[in-house]
Order: sequence, then C-alpha cells, then structure tokens
Amino acid sequence: MSETIPEYWDTPTADPPVKARPIGWLVFVPATIGLLILPRRLGPHIARSSVLKTILVHLVGLLCPLFAVAVIEARVFRMVQELGSAHFTLGEWMRLPFVLVIEVLYDLSEPLGDAWGLLGLVGGAHVACWLVGWLLMPIIAAGESTRRAYLRAVKLTLWSTICFVPIGAMLLGAAYALHANLLELRHEEESVFALVGVIGLLYWMWLLRNLGALYSGPAEGPGWAPRHPRCNRCAYVITGLSVDGRCPECGLEVSQSLPDVRTVPAFGQARTWPARMIAFDRTAWHVLRDKDFFRNLAVYRGRQEAIRFANWCCWVAGLLTLVIWSKIMVIDVYVSDGSWPDRPGFGLLVGALVFLWPVAALKVFTVIVGWIACQLGWRDPRATTTAICYGSVLFLMAIVTLPIAICAAFAAHEYGLLDFVEELRWTPRWAGDALSCVLVAGPPSIALLWAVARQIRACRAARWAAS
Repeated sequence: MSETIPEYWDTPTADPPVKARPIGWLVFVPATIGLLILPRRLGPHIARSSVLKTILVHLVGLLCPLFAVAVIEARVFRMVQELGSAHFTLGEWMRLPFVLVIEVLYDLSEPLGDAWGLLGLVGGAHVACWLVGWLLMPIIAAGESTRRAYLRAVKLTLWSTICFVPIGAMLLGAAYALHANLLELRHEEESVFALVGVIGLLYWMWLLRNLGALYSGPAEGPGWAPRHPRCNRCAYVITGLSVDGRCPECGLEVSQSLPDVRTVPAFGQARTWPARMIAFDRTAWHVLRDKDFFRNLAVYRGRQEAIRFANWCCWVAGLLTLVIWSKIMVIDVYVSDGSWPDRPGFGLLVGALVFLWPVAALKVFTVIVGWIACQLGWRDPRATTTAICYGSVLFLMAIVTLPIAICAAFAAHEYGLLDFVEELRWTPRWAGDALSCVLVAGPPSIALLWAVARQIRACRAARWAAS
C-alpha cells in the first residue's frame, strides 16, 4: 500500500528565535555606536528595546544630516556670526543649538511655506522611515506574523537612521576637501556629493539587512504554525492523497509537492569564498537556462545565502557596467579626446559613479519587487523573498544590457550608420534619432520585460512551497 500525505507537515519552516535582552540605559550610548559596526549582533537586542530609546536615536539621526546641510551651505555659520555679538546666559546658550535647528528647518522648508513647510519636512522624513520599514519587511521576516514583522522592521529602520551621523560627517569632509581643493574637483561638487549619497545609501541598506538578520521575538506566526500539505501549482489541499497519485485539481504529481523535492542551489551549499565564486556562475547559469529552477528551489532553507547571492549580483552588475562603460564610452573616449574635463581624479570619480549606480538600483529594485510580491496575498513573505533574491540575476542582465545598448548606439554613430539611414530617400529626417533611441531603449526594455515575466513565474512557483 502506498504512503499517504499526512494532515499537517510537522517540521517548522522557521529557525528558532535567538535569545536577546533589551538594551539598558547604562549601555545605551555604546550600543548605539556599536550598531554601526556590529548590526547583526545588536539587531535582536535593538528589536527588544523600548520605544523611548528608538525615538531618541531616531531624532539624533534626523538632526545630524540637517546640521551637515546647514554647515555646507554656511547657514549655521551665518547665524552664529549674527548672534556672536549678543550676550547670552548659560540657559540661553544651552537652548541655542535647538534654536539653530529650528531656523535651519524653516530655511529648508521656505519654498513650501513657513510652518506648513516645516511640518511637512519633519513629518515627511519620519513617514519615509515607516515606508522604508514597509519595504524592508520581506527581507527581514523570520516566520512571525505580518504585523509583528512590520513593527520590527519599522523599529529597526528608526534605529538605523543613526547612520546618518557618519554620512553627514562624510558630506562635511567632502565639502571641506572641495573647498580646500584637495581633490582638484572644485567644479564637480554635485558629482562628489552624489557619490557620497550613493555610498551612504549602500551603507544604510547593508545596515538595515544585518540589523534584521536574526529574530528574537516569540515563536508565533506562519513559520512555526502547522501547515496543511498543498499542491505546489494550485494550492489544493492534498491531505490523504497517495504519494503516487496526482492532484485532482491540476493533475500535478503529488510527489512534486513533497518537502524533499526542492533543493538548495549550488551557491547556497558553498561555504568558502572560492567555492562560492564557482557556485555563483553555476547558479546564475542555472537560473537563466532552467525554466523549472524556481519550481525546484528550496525557498525556506538557505535564505541568508539567497540574500548573499542577490548582493553578489548587485556588485557584478556594477563591475560589468564599469568595465563596459569605461572601456568603450567614458574614460577612454571622452576624457582622452578632451570632450570631458581632463582633470586629475575625474575619471576615477566617473568610474565610481558608474559602478555604484547599478548596485544601488538593483538593491532598491529587489527590495521593492519583494514588497510588491508580498502584498499580492502571500501569507509568509520568506518564500517569495528567496525566489526574488535568486531572480536578481535576471535583472542583472537587464541592467548590464543598458550600457551595451548605449555603446552600440555610439558605435553606430561613429561609423556613420545613423547618417546613412537619414540620407536614404524613403526615410524622414528624424529616422537617425529614432534608430538611436531604438538601439538604446530596445534591448534593455526587452530584457526587463523578460526578467519581470520570469520573476512573476518564480513568485507563483514559490508561493505554496512546502520545503
């Protein structure tokens, strides 16, 4: 007699929570500084801490970048000079920093209209942190309920704003270096500040992900609750069916819905850096080639390795974009022939920006896609997140296609193909520009649509996984 499917899968899909105590007031300041370096270790303790500590850290994190912007634009210097001749009491000197902050906020919100602008600026910065927590929820969910995961994500996001203190210091350092002409890029302030901003964004995302890597709450939620066996394709409850049979709803073999059918990819099984480098190529090729990759993917095991795979895709996208762009378009062509300013360090700055933009874009895009997928009825976002992380290689191909397409359009212009098209009798004058737009936008658009279609199929294949 063949084996039948039980009423529940008895193995939980989530790891047991770690033990962590709230951060006390005696170690509050050292812990706040330490989370900038050891977020993974302090994340569970921060998640258990009180709301009052969260608010204090959040206020400091939001005020520091305002001071940095004010100092860069000489607003604080001007205010201090205007008040320098006044004689203040000790209490007035203690209140002076808060007065300066309010003045800076009013100055920054002047285009929006005084008090309403100030209210919108402060409130918008705070609401943005709640929205970031909403987007972060699929990445850090550990098996708890959706409400508990969201509140934890918001608390960690508010704590993570303390990273704006070193980011503000970086902005001040860049402003001083430009003012003293140490970088010899005095006329490229916007590019330098953009580079600092991208680096700060990457650091913030790294901090957020590591803060939520470990869960320390109660073992309550879909990750620890008994699960009805379901068909991987149509979610039909297959309890009591024979393992050798088929799903009566869609006809899929019952054996294809068992937990041991899904396996961890080669990248998730590697434990050393050399092994991961080899396994990365194998896994990426497997994702691109095998249409059933996500149907056979273990979406609850090896989740941290899946997030690491997405990070590797981000860095590979930046590296490939830098190589393609620099060798064909930017550094070797424009700088060498004098089309762009040939100043020391300019090529390095351009290269850094070209390298970092696809890294930031792919990281943000992966988080947003994960959040959207988890809003479409998925009860537990962990399975969807794992599929999306391995699907990052699909969007990597779409991002790398853009500089290749731009290079192709540039080559067509250099070799006179666009001029030849415009000189044909049966073509209008704008035919060359239209062909250039098609060369630039066509391949990336096709690659992006293909990636989105594959990612949607991946999310559907992972929704009812029982691995």
